[in-house]
Amino acid sequence: MQTEATENLPFAQAMFVVQKKKFKKAVHRNAIRRKMREAYRLNKHMLKDWCDKNNTHVKIVIMYVSTLQVSYSAHQKAIQCILSLITNPQEHEANP
Repeated sequence: MQTEATENLPFAQAMFVVQKKKFKKAVHRNAIRRKMREAYRLNKHMLKDWCDKNNTHVKIVIMYVSTLQVSYSAHQKAIQCILSLITNPQEHEANP
């Protein structure tokens, strides 16, 4: 049974981080963050289905660690991979 406090929570909260150390100009950091947020927005349905099925809420921090700016399609592929790691961890376990 959920309490009132947990019923009002969104199924997921996501935070996107781009290091100032790697991208000095805010315009570049913001562009990368916008691409990551848009890729997450379009793919968060994967996470919503998983949260509903497991009756849970998640908080995610996604940190951009590359020193290169990449295309939107690369962000989309990375976000899909991250969300599939969360929703299907057994598929991504290393084989001994």
